Amino acid sequence: MKCCLPDQALEIIIRYLRWTGQTLMLSDEGFSLIEGKPELQIIEVACDCRAIAITGDCHVRICEVDIDTGWDKAIIRRKVEGYLRKKATAEEIICVAACLGVLK
Repeated sequence: MKCCLPDQALEIIIRYLRWTGQTLMLSDEGFSLIEGKPELQIIEVACDCRAIAITGDCHVRICEVDIDTGWDKAIIRRKVEGYLRKKATAEEIICVAACLGVLK
């Protein structure tokens, strides 16, 4: 199962690119940031190619640039655990397990 970046991460990426006046460009060497207007299609391809990812400290990394998201991993973990224990359907649990690679 392919898991994509959450919409909140895409919003952060687009806001950052607009604020800095940059866009992503794909060349033979891979993705790079250049001056221009952000294009959603290129951003999605960059996410699929892992040129955009969420780091272990909850930043969003675009190429080699880390953007602070303001997310707190411990709080998010507690919310996910609580939701999975109390409210999640079997389908949601299976989808999360597949996304994490722990479904066997």
